[in-house]
Amino acid sequence: MKKSTLFTIASIVCSGIIAAGCSVDPDARLNRSIDRFIEKAPGSVQDLETDFIRYASVNSLEADDLQSNGTLLYTISGSRAKVVYPFRLTLELTDEGTITQVAADESHAVITDGLRLGIFSGSGSHRRDETVGDAKSPVRALAIDGDSLLYYKNSRVYRYDFNGKVSEQAFKEPFQSPYTSFYNARIEKKGKNLSVLAGIAGTYSFNIVNVDTGSVILKNLGMSSSRHYFGDKAVYYIAGSSGRWELVRWDIAARTKKSLTRFTDLVDIEPVASGYVSETSEGLWTALYGKDRMRIPFSYELAGSCRSRVLLRYKGACYFMDMLRLNEGLKRVLERVPELKN
Repeated sequence: MKKSTLFTIASIVCSGIIAAGCSVDPDARLNRSIDRFIEKAPGSVQDLETDFIRYASVNSLEADDLQSNGTLLYTISGSRAKVVYPFRLTLELTDEGTITQVAADESHAVITDGLRLGIFSGSGSHRRDETVGDAKSPVRALAIDGDSLLYYKNSRVYRYDFNGKVSEQAFKEPFQSPYTSFYNARIEKKGKNLSVLAGIAGTYSFNIVNVDTGSVILKNLGMSSSRHYFGDKAVYYIAGSSGRWELVRWDIAARTKKSLTRFTDLVDIEPVASGYVSETSEGLWTALYGKDRMRIPFSYELAGSCRSRVLLRYKGACYFMDMLRLNEGLKRVLERVPELKN
């Protein structure tokens, strides 16, 4: 499993969102590319590779050094952060410092260097700064919840009220990392629930708490990777160890878990609501949950996920994949061109 920075995806200096696909119907274009590949027409290998990712994606953006908190894609350069998806926003610390976390929605935006919160309007106008962390207890994760900010530091979640300008502990329960000094964290709000992930280097603790009541739904679920998907009904995550990886579904309502598939070879993985894309020593693979996985026979790179979309990087752009089209389209390609299975 890759040991790169927790939620850093792969690469992006955004120059704009590109329409996924062309004016020609994507289905017709893909079929034409398959026909040309079978005929061994000049340039047909690259054309099929290009037309397939356009067919299987909903949009794309050109990029380098992209990061994600699950709902935003952004870049960080020292004291400046640029949100590039799903909207554009530039945020900057008022003093020297290095931004570590970003959170934003249509009404509010926040950046932090671990010590201070830089608070902005949804349009990017600077409102004020608040010091809430320190060197021993830095702010490690942010999530906006209506007119307040939830932030994680020193194993606890705190709430900062944008209007009252007051910060207080949000929940009585602590959510500790398996490590005490050096670790990463991520918090994510879905409906009435908040997930809290903390850990590093293949050992993570995952928790879910009801934001309205403060009741803990899940405490200290062990994960072997930071790559996971937190949905309204279930959590998909990786358990196990080297050579014995396991993709697991934890049902939030039933509070039960089920093993979905196993891996002996796994470099990276991005599970989302309906399926996953994984990377092994042999390249990229994809599957819908409950279906057999298929190897993706093209030179794409796994570049993370955002808003339940797996990101694949190809020729300097990140493509937001439609998992159903990716898997159905790949099945069509492999049925007509079986030699690509090898």
